[in-house]
Amino acid sequence: MNLGFTEDTEPEPHPLKKGTRKRPTSMIWVSALGASLAIVAAIGGYVYTDGLGKTTADIEQDQKPPDASRTAISSEPSQSSVDDRASHGSPEAERTNTPQEATQEADGVQILALAEAKVLEVKQRAAQMAPSKRGDRKTARAANGRGLAELQSGRVAEAISAFQEGHQADPADVEVLNNLGHAYLMQSDLESAERYILATLALAPQRTAAWSDLGQVYGKKGDTKSAVPAFANAYRFSQNTDKTHQFFLGLMERENDPNLKQALQQAIQVAEKAFLTTRTP
Repeated sequence: MNLGFTEDTEPEPHPLKKGTRKRPTSMIWVSALGASLAIVAAIGGYVYTDGLGKTTADIEQDQKPPDASRTAISSEPSQSSVDDRASHGSPEAERTNTPQEATQEADGVQILALAEAKVLEVKQRAAQMAPSKRGDRKTARAANGRGLAELQSGRVAEAISAFQEGHQADPADVEVLNNLGHAYLMQSDLESAERYILATLALAPQRTAAWSDLGQVYGKKGDTKSAVPAFANAYRFSQNTDKTHQFFLGLMERENDPNLKQALQQAIQVAEKAFLTTRTP
């Protein structure tokens, strides 16, 4: 999966697959989705749209929706397992969360609720928009290729010009739109980046790369409360959460913006309990 720009045509999302990921171990996280849905009913969500291009990081872009196990609630433990723990005096059964751990878990549940609300807002926004008509795909693809070459050479302004040409040729090309928003992010034009990334997510609400870029936009704006749920959705819709995790760890190391680093740190903490199959050492 690549969370940056790419010249590859992205496939349509596939139906959810089940049973490919480990369930969260914390019982608080076991009930996270139920709590999320209750909070979503009371919270006005945030509107997001998918507008990433792809970076040169060795993380390939995931276009498929996540396993149901990433966001679904784990079932109650079986009675036999409960009895077994009780009979053997399992330390895990006797352990209680510290106040700090309880606070972190409560914060995580709220973040997941906000992330779900943002997805719902994206879908509502998409329902209100007129469908994008396909244009001249050949011209759009050629312009996209030129834009990618300019980005790789560090000529961001020239890349934006090429992506704009591609977007005008085919407004329904999600990758071109995503790359345009990503290029504006690289240029530090956060307002334009947000606009095109939100437009991308309206067309493709499960696009991991766009959620990643959107999180970076909000992080650089100092809006940590919006950035963290966006990053959480990048994990949620990722086909390979472990690689996505490594991408975000690297991004946190490279970035100097304190607000963005804080948002990444919080999202990583939530992801390690809610989405990952392995933990960071």
